[in-house]
Amino acid sequence: MSVVAALAGQPSMAQTLDRRIYVIGDSVVLGARDAVIAALPEWTVTVDAQQDLSLLGALEILTQLRPEIGDIAVVELGYDDGANLGAFRDHIDRAMAILAGVRTVVWLDQRAFAPGRDAMNAELRAAQDRYPNLRVVDWNAVVAAAPDSVYADGIHLSPAGQARMAQVIRAAVVSAATTTTTTSPSRSSSKRTTRKSRGHTRRSTHRRTSHRHHRRPSSG
Repeated sequence: MSVVAALAGQPSMAQTLDRRIYVIGDSVVLGARDAVIAALPEWTVTVDAQQDLSLLGALEILTQLRPEIGDIAVVELGYDDGANLGAFRDHIDRAMAILAGVRTVVWLDQRAFAPGRDAMNAELRAAQDRYPNLRVVDWNAVVAAAPDSVYADGIHLSPAGQARMAQVIRAAVVSAATTTTTTSPSRSSSKRTTRKSRGHTRRSTHRRTSHRHHRRPSSG
C-alpha cells in the first residue's frame, strides 16, 4: 500500500482552527473584559458578559448564539447559581449539549467564597469525564495563591485579578489551540466589535481600526 493510500481519509494536520474565541460569563469576567481582549490580540474575541448571569440563565444565550461560536469557548459561570449539586450538574450537561461540536470548552471554576462552592467545583471537574472537549481551569487555586486577585467579597476582581484572569484564559486558549490542530496564517488577523443586545454586553475583538461600534483591520 502506498503512503498516499495509507493516509487517505486521515484528518489533515494542516486543517485550520477557527480563530474566534467566545467568552460567556457574569460580572466577574465582565470586569476583566478589556484585559481578556488585550491578552488575545491574534484572536477574534467575543466577551458576552452580564451582571448576575447564572449558568441556567446562560443556556438560552448559548442556544441563540451557538452558530457564532467557533472552535474554542470560555465559560465563567456558577456564582449566581445555587449550590444544589443535582441542578448544577443538570445545567452543566445542558450547556455542554448546546456546545457539542465546539472543539474545546474552557471552563473556569469558582472562587470557593461560600459553603457548597468546593462541591460545585468538584461537580464541574467530574464533568470532564463525560465531555472530552471540556477543560476545567482551577481559578480557585489561582486566587488562593494570590488573594489580592479579588476584593473583600472574595469574588470580584481587583486590577491584579483582572490581569491574572486574562492570562489564565490566554494560557488555556493557547494550550487548546496547540493541542487541537495547526492554524493557518491567513486567519490570524483580528478585529474588534462592540455590541449590546438582550441586556448583556457582547464585545468581539478584531485588532486595528475603530469607529463607534466596529473595529476593522487597517491596511498595512
